Amino acid sequence: MKGLLLKDFYMACKYCRAYLLIVLVFALASPFTGGNNLFMLFYPCILASMVPVNLLAYEAQCKWEQFAGTLPYSRCQLVSAKYLTGLISAGLALVLSGIAQIIGMLADGGFRAGEFFSLMASLALTGCVVPAITLPLIFKFGVEKGRIVYLVMVGLLCGISAFASIALPDDVFAQAASFAPAMPLAVLTAVGLYALSWFLSTRFYGKREL
Repeated sequence: MKGLLLKDFYMACKYCRAYLLIVLVFALASPFTGGNNLFMLFYPCILASMVPVNLLAYEAQCKWEQFAGTLPYSRCQLVSAKYLTGLISAGLALVLSGIAQIIGMLADGGFRAGEFFSLMASLALTGCVVPAITLPLIFKFGVEKGRIVYLVMVGLLCGISAFASIALPDDVFAQAASFAPAMPLAVLTAVGLYALSWFLSTRFYGKREL
C-alpha cells in the first residue's frame, strides 16, 4: 500500500501541482471577499476532490490498470489508495481553509468558534460528497463515463455556490452556528457516505473486467 500511495504522490506532484497553488490562493482570499462568497469558500475542497479522479484518468491513458494486475496488489488495495489520496488532498484543502478562516476572523475582530466549526463541517461534507458519488461510477464503468458524471456534479456545485453567494445573507455561517450541536452529525454523515462509497468501489472494481 505504501508503494501505491507513493506513486500517487509522485503523480500528483507532476500532474496536479497547480492545484495546490489554486487551493492556496482561494483559501487565503476567501475570508477577505465577503462572508457569503460561498464559491471562494467551497472551491478549494471541490478542487481537492478532483485529485483522485485526475490520477485515474492519467492511469487509464498509460494502461496502468492492466500493468497493476501483474503486481502483488489486490484490487481492494488499488481502490483504497485512491480513497486515501482523496482524504489526504481534501484534508490539506480543509486545513489551509481553516487556517485562512482563523486569520480572517482574528483580523475582523475575533475568533468565532460556532461559525468556524459550522464552516469546517460544511467544507468537510462538500469534500466527501463529490468523490463519494463519483468514484464508484468510475470504478464500475471506467474513467470516461464516470468523469462525465463528475464534471456535471462539479459544475452543479459551483453553480449552486455562486447562486447561494448572491441569495444568502452575508452572515449565513454565523446563523448556522446556532445549529452547532448538529455539526458532529454532519461530519459523521460525511464519513459514513465516504466509507460506503469506498466499500461499493471495492465491490464494483473487484468484479469489473479489465
